[in-house]
Amino acid sequence: MNAIERAAKAILKVRFYDCEPDMYDGLDGFFNELDGELFDGAKSEASAAIASMRDPTDAMKEAADRDNTYYGHVATNKYRAMIDAALKDAE
Repeated sequence: MNAIERAAKAILKVRFYDCEPDMYDGLDGFFNELDGELFDGAKSEASAAIASMRDPTDAMKEAADRDNTYYGHVATNKYRAMIDAALKDAE
């Protein structure tokens, strides 16, 4: 399962399962009965959310820069590469 699918499952769990878990035969049962169109929609939402995280925030950059500026630059590039890989893996 790729990062987009994991995030989509988390979205659907919060949206549908967590509010009425007794309606389903456990979490696995919930996902087994899940409508494919709902999952596809959640994957689109998950992809958009992950894409929006591609550029680290100032606080994230500051955390990476605490040791030294060069490391922060490398960390930012690696972070972006990981987000890009997560998005590409879902294609």
